[in-house]
Amino acid sequence: MRKFILSLLFMTLSIALFGQLGLRTITPEATQTTPAVSPLETLTLKTVDPLLQSFRDGWKEPEDPTWTSFLIGDRELKLPQHFSISTQKYGVNYDVRIFDSEGRLFGWLFYYQLESYDLQELLNTVVSSVYGDKATGEKSYEEKKSFDNGLAAYLASLKITGQPVDFPSVIVYSPKESLDVTSAGPVAIFFFEPSNFAGPALDMAKSWIAGAVGSFVYQTETIVEPVITPEIIEPPVVEVTVPDDPFIRIIASLLAGEDVEIENIDSWKDVEGEYFGFAMPPEFSVEFLMGDGFEVADLGIGGMILAKFMVGEFYESTATAEILGEIVDAYLGAFGRYNIAANHAIKIEGESSINLYTLDFSGQLCWVALFSESPNPETFGPGEFFVFLGLVDPTMKNQLAEYYAGMLATLNF
Repeated sequence: MRKFILSLLFMTLSIALFGQLGLRTITPEATQTTPAVSPLETLTLKTVDPLLQSFRDGWKEPEDPTWTSFLIGDRELKLPQHFSISTQKYGVNYDVRIFDSEGRLFGWLFYYQLESYDLQELLNTVVSSVYGDKATGEKSYEEKKSFDNGLAAYLASLKITGQPVDFPSVIVYSPKESLDVTSAGPVAIFFFEPSNFAGPALDMAKSWIAGAVGSFVYQTETIVEPVITPEIIEPPVVEVTVPDDPFIRIIASLLAGEDVEIENIDSWKDVEGEYFGFAMPPEFSVEFLMGDGFEVADLGIGGMILAKFMVGEFYESTATAEILGEIVDAYLGAFGRYNIAANHAIKIEGESSINLYTLDFSGQLCWVALFSESPNPETFGPGEFFVFLGLVDPTMKNQLAEYYAGMLATLNF
């Protein structure tokens, strides 16, 4: 009886409440049936971003053996296969641009030696420098995490004006009193720009981000940046095989003192700029220009520039690989991603060196020569230098090899 009274009271209250709320209810007719609807069909869930979830789970060094390693100062950065970087060094600081397998900008890395900073002040300063007015100051999320090797990371998902997706930013640092403050010393600041990805491809891009930063956090072994010291004792002469490339082979033969015949070189015309000159075939044209601290000669046939000389003086010592990357980025970047099809380094009388390359831009070849007064081919400068770039027309590859090699052989500065 008590149970019946309570049930009756509950029904009375329910009817009263529905009457007060003014809700219209539907009384189904006897012949109608109400279809069953899964709650998931109308339920909208806010899921955790996969990058944030992997950050919480703990980023680790990627185990994929196809990833490529790059040395940034004393740290190693691993990136997916066919990714590339362009590095600029300013003293002990590094600015690095990261490109995906299609040659598109994927992100930035600033590896700097800094004083102690509040994390928010540091992020705001760098975001303002990189994105300017496009930075909205809004974040979809932010989170900090310490790692078992003493480092910490701050992950923020930035909203950038005009971009369809957030730009993740990661600061890797040694914490001071708390995770909110960096210790004085090395700090890595990553910005990733996955605007070319959507859906599952965007999730894959975020897994690349986790792997790249994870590789920077966890190092397989301590890496010490080589210190360049002048050579005092020449190492033993080692027999080096010259690549089977016509341009490299001719230059190597000339520097070895061998007789090399270049057709009709006696009929070439001498040309002079402000600081250097050389001989060139009569069908070529040349224009000398002044660059920032160096002189440039653009060489062409029929109005099309095929080759370029740059001659000047370099006042510091930098890794030759970095110089090659900067030259390619500045003058050959429009050709996209490339690989080094052949290269050869030559020491010249223990006083200078030259590095010769054949670069393959998906079928378009380009010969490159980097000369400096460094006796070590692995470093560029200090002292006088020249850079030569020569595009290759496959229909006249051997002839162009002779032309370009002859121009280098007659160069004087």
